[in-house]
Amino acid sequence: MKIAIVGVKKRIDEILASRGDSDPNIELVPYCYEHYTQAVSLVKSICDVEGILFTGKFPYQVVRKQLDSRLVLDYLEYDESCLIKVLFAFRSDPPQKVSIDTISRNTVKKVYNELGMSLKHIRTVQLDSQTDIDGITAFHLRNYRNIPRIRLFTCFYSVYEALRQREIPCELITHTCFSIKKGVNHILNKIYFRQSSSVQPAVGVIQIDGFDRLCTRFSDEFRLQRLLLRVYGKVLDFQDDVSSFVVSIGSGRYYFISTRFLVEKYTDNYRDFPLLFEIFSGFNLTVSVGVGYGTNPMNAFHHAKEALVLAQKTGNAVKILTAQGDVITPGSGADETYRTRWSDEKVGEISRRTGIGPRNIARITGFLEKNQRTDVTVYELSEALHITTRSGSRLMSKLVGAGLAQEIGMEQIRRGRPRKVFRIALG
Repeated sequence: MKIAIVGVKKRIDEILASRGDSDPNIELVPYCYEHYTQAVSLVKSICDVEGILFTGKFPYQVVRKQLDSRLVLDYLEYDESCLIKVLFAFRSDPPQKVSIDTISRNTVKKVYNELGMSLKHIRTVQLDSQTDIDGITAFHLRNYRNIPRIRLFTCFYSVYEALRQREIPCELITHTCFSIKKGVNHILNKIYFRQSSSVQPAVGVIQIDGFDRLCTRFSDEFRLQRLLLRVYGKVLDFQDDVSSFVVSIGSGRYYFISTRFLVEKYTDNYRDFPLLFEIFSGFNLTVSVGVGYGTNPMNAFHHAKEALVLAQKTGNAVKILTAQGDVITPGSGADETYRTRWSDEKVGEISRRTGIGPRNIARITGFLEKNQRTDVTVYELSEALHITTRSGSRLMSKLVGAGLAQEIGMEQIRRGRPRKVFRIALG
């Protein structure tokens, strides 16, 4: 299997040298750029690979924001082993004051504690929408000028070079064979999951909305049947688009059988469901569509019937119910994806109280528990849930409205607008 590795040449050379011949079945194909602004155009040229692995989070974020790639994207994370590797050079005289980017404060503290090193002062910064490469360089410069005997550590080659050009001592954090193996395994899991999911059976139910009312509109049975035949013809065209088998069971209802891969291809990865517009524009009719994925056709059929019930609540809608219980609304974005079943009654109760989907409630709870905190910004919440900041703001507003969150102050940052800090109490 071929996986593209994208980054600056020196980084890629280090990674390939560190990886060695760890897995002859996985080939990392190098794609190098001189500056991260070239990453998007470079990724567009990549072909004949199963996925793209970036040397760090920053170029990965740049590409994700500007390009919708059909390939699996992931990045190598700088973990504890990377920090241990760079600190090993200071084992006889470890720095007690550090300025470090990318790696979290908690991770730095844990590594120092594990190595039995004394840490008196630590300044950390994370790359986000408020902080770019120049901002990280400025962060290290301020610390160097204002804090005596502080050591600078960076995961960015461009920051490292910028500081060295100013003759400021700085240590470059590099990947280890452990972090590389972890990153490669992570993208492999994502690739294998996509491949296995694509062959899942998909069953769909298409129902003309208000069919009984439609029948009463036609005093001439012949005209009604002609209309239904024309609609059926459009559904048969849809059958060709998804390479499926379609059958009409009467009363304006049609069943089709396909695969998840073909449904995702037809919907352009859930961006649209053209059949709705084609039937409305052609016949001034609306339809509700329920699609179910499953481990077998019968399981997918049951999911399709559940999805149809959800679609019929509004009409002229499509709902797709996955084997994991997630409901996807094509064309509505990631914030419209939620879980229909959840065993935790408490999560369900909070969901009903706030109007937030059970899946997002569970993910918020998991994020708070994992990080052992209750005070967060909208940006942090959005990052944890993998949604836009606007969607995160809506979720926070619902929590505040339900009395489960309150504003407690402003986050102090050196660059950009200060962000509100909220305290979430889900009980």
